Amino acid sequence: GGPTVTTAFVERDLYERVLVHVAPLLLGPAGRPAVLTGPTTLADAPRLRLDHAEHVGDEAVLTLSRG
Repeated sequence: GGPTVTTAFVERDLYERVLVHVAPLLLGPAGRPAVLTGPTTLADAPRLRLDHAEHVGDEAVLTLSRG
């Protein structure tokens, strides 16, 4: 699960939309969350378009699609 599954979908272009929940938390190195296991450079990162942003309680939910 987690970043392994997400990375497999992104690498194979098997996604249309991504929902990102942003919470007001600061985590240290041991608690660092991971969405993808790669890429290692910004140039290799998939580019996404922001379609919608919603404020839900103390969090933000971003809806992104392939750019």
